[in-house]
Formats: sequence, C-alpha cells, structure tokens
Amino acid sequence: IPLFQAATRLRPRTPLAELNLGRAYAGLGRLAEAEHALRTGIALGGKRIPGAYRELGNVLRDAGRIDEACDAYAAEAEVNPRNRAARTNLVVCMLGRGDPAGAAAAAELLVRGEPGDARMLFNLAVAADAATGGGARLAVLGVTPDLAGAEAQAAAFSVEDDGSTVGADEAVAEIG
Repeated sequence: IPLFQAATRLRPRTPLAELNLGRAYAGLGRLAEAEHALRTGIALGGKRIPGAYRELGNVLRDAGRIDEACDAYAAEAEVNPRNRAARTNLVVCMLGRGDPAGAAAAAELLVRGEPGDARMLFNLAVAADAATGGGARLAVLGVTPDLAGAEAQAAAFSVEDDGSTVGADEAVAEIG
C-alpha cells in the first residue's frame, strides 16, 4: 500500500495509480478506501480502462451494495463489451438483486456467444427458472445448448470474480 500511495502522490492525475491503489486496498478488505481510490481513478479517466468498473463492482458487491455493483458491472460491459467476466458478474448480480428476467436476457447473449460455457448455462438456468419456470423460458429463447463441452467444464464451475473460484453450490447461495 505505501508504494501505491507514493505513486499516487508522484502522479496525482494518473488513473492507473489510483486504480492500482484501489485494487491493493480491496485485496486487504479495506473496502471504503478501495472504493474511494477506484472512483477517483475512474473520474481521472480510468473509465476508459478495461477492468476499472469491474473492480469497483467487486468492491461494491463485497460491501453488500448489490444495486451499485450491478451498475458498475453494466458500465464495464459498455466500456469493454467483450469482457465475459464483467457480463457474467452482471448476470449473477441481477439475480442477486431480484431481476431474473434481466439476468436471463443477459445470460442468453453470453450463451449464444459461447454455447458450451457451463457456468453461463448454469446462470441462465437459474435465471430462467426464477423468471418463468425454467425449461419453458429456454425453449422460448431457442437455446439448445451443446452440453458435450459443458459437462467437462462443470467440475470447474465458477462465478467470475477477482481471481477466486466459487463452487456451484456456493454460487447459488451467493445469488439467493
């Protein structure tokens, strides 16, 4: 932390210095300080830096501020539309805040892009079940997943996070 703080003092208008300081605080569980540094980095122009809003979303999620976390993940998806981790987090976040229809729509886009993604198929199934009874929603969406590759991935089921892996049972508990 002291070195990151020194970097922000040497280069006070540099978004990356603040973003790195925020990540360091987050890694130590100092969420209020992490949020402040990340928001400062984003305000300094870091909103164009892929991963900035995702880091903020993770901090807000860890602080229990689900609605704000969802907004941050949505912002990351706009900045970096190819960031599957941010989009996956957005799906899980939407489920957590009680928006299964939105989660199902967001998950559907990811499943269509990568039909063998076991994690997203799981999230889509949870969202579809919560939204309209599961199988009916999948049929309406026309989603016929190729489960050949999905079964192999199921053992490593995880919710995209800041590097940690959460088992499927834990993911359901977090969503609930």
